[in-house]
Amino acid sequence: MKEKRETWNGLSFDEPSKGIIASNGAGQGCVLWAVGAHLRFELEEVGLTMLGDLGLDDAPLGISVWEGKYIWQPGNWEHPLDGDMVPCGTFRSPTEEEWTAIRAGRCPLEE
Repeated sequence: MKEKRETWNGLSFDEPSKGIIASNGAGQGCVLWAVGAHLRFELEEVGLTMLGDLGLDDAPLGISVWEGKYIWQPGNWEHPLDGDMVPCGTFRSPTEEEWTAIRAGRCPLEE
């Protein structure tokens, strides 16, 4: 039986996060909006803001939607606790509904 993970600010880590990403296609950009425990935790609790620090510097040029989770990757066998949280997800183009909200300056994602 799989044990349920803890929640953060009432959000479950069992569900993937989504983020609206603006990128220059060369590793620089920002997260415009984020929903879900994984991405919001990295932004709000860890304090990461740069795409490279978030592991999202492979975002495509322009506006995209990242959907995924952050998964713990332990360090090497000598220092397994020296690991890191690694994003595991994919980028996609926004849907027409999402584009409409983005152009209006509203978060197109639901928590």
